[in-house]
Amino acid sequence: MDLAFRPDLVRIVILSVLVTAQMASDGRADWFTGTQLLMVYFALALTFFFLPG
Repeated sequence: MDLAFRPDLVRIVILSVLVTAQMASDGRADWFTGTQLLMVYFALALTFFFLPG
């Protein structure tokens, strides 16, 4: 695996980290927060899948 990542994919990973940090910043979690994170990750996975190679 090479480590030559495209800039748009790096931006998506940074966005994922920021969303997760925002959700986890209050120190509590419930099922709705988990569901929201799963939906964000699903949307990011679809973005990775449909981006042209």
